[in-house]
Amino acid sequence: MNKVLQQFKPVKLNVENDPGKAVNHAIIFKESQDIACVWIDLALGEVDLLGFETKNGIPAIALRAGISSVTTQVLLPEYVGWSVFAASLQRYTLSVCLIRK
Repeated sequence: MNKVLQQFKPVKLNVENDPGKAVNHAIIFKESQDIACVWIDLALGEVDLLGFETKNGIPAIALRAGISSVTTQVLLPEYVGWSVFAASLQRYTLSVCLIRK
């Protein structure tokens, strides 16, 4: 992780079904009591955002990397009881806005 990103708090990720190793790490960009903005660093620039849900109370984002037909689930276990309000995909960054339920 470069020096600029080191000033941000890392976020624990659970990544399921990631055969292409598309997901690197995540950091908190901004956080308050009820809202958090998380940046997820992606190793691949060819990733599709399929959607988001809550899985056993944990916010989850579904991705598809490259030409793979496998759906990768990115879970944010530090945010149990929160939900994904919005997500935006840039080439190598997935920005996720979480809100407390």
